[in-house]
Amino acid sequence: MELNKKILHIGFLLIGISLVFTITFVSVYKLENPVFLKMFIQKSIYPDEDFALLESFELKYITSISDNRKIVNMEFKEKPDIEVTVSNDSLGYGDMPFFNDINKQSENKYGIYVVNTIYFNMNLKNIDKKLKRYNNI
Repeated sequence: MELNKKILHIGFLLIGISLVFTITFVSVYKLENPVFLKMFIQKSIYPDEDFALLESFELKYITSISDNRKIVNMEFKEKPDIEVTVSNDSLGYGDMPFFNDINKQSENKYGIYVVNTIYFNMNLKNIDKKLKRYNNI
């Protein structure tokens, strides 16, 4: 009987130690802000008088698994004239529940982190008026 109580106490002690270790580990390694991955993309654009759109860009970022925040807007400090349309799904059907469920299932989970993907298009029509002048030469 004494042996069983001793084993029970040691078991509770080990469970308590592992619980404290797990809580400490999760709190130390939790990401406060998303971490964006560097990606280099080269695309050619052929602007005309009314239209200069870069489509189908994707950007990956890492968050904690418990972080439910989503990116809804992007701005570039260097070029505030760039208009960006952001979507959490590649098809642009963000308001349809069926596609939202598919998008949630496609998250890449790695332990306590998740690699998320956002898709965006950029309208460069207003970015640089010099671009139009060079096309007219």
